[in-house]
Amino acid sequence: MVSDSTGAATSPSQSPEKVADGSRRTWGMGPLVGLLPLAALLLVWQLAGSPQSPFFPAPSSWPRALAGLSGEDALAPAVVATLRTVVIALA
Repeated sequence: MVSDSTGAATSPSQSPEKVADGSRRTWGMGPLVGLLPLAALLLVWQLAGSPQSPFFPAPSSWPRALAGLSGEDALAPAVVATLRTVVIALA
């Protein structure tokens, strides 16, 4: 048990802890909580998406599509072109 500023006992999962830089850290799931919206979005996308959609296919169809692109030698040149654009933009 941890005491808060009023002296009342609280559990570590509910009370924030002050860290060296003065910010507060909460106990619990930590950074994994930030992934929950992404996981929820992917789940909804999977349930509502269509594998035949040319713009928004279901996430389960992504590995098969990436394998097909890498087999056609279309993926590597696209990745190189994208990285070149990013490097030029950052320069």
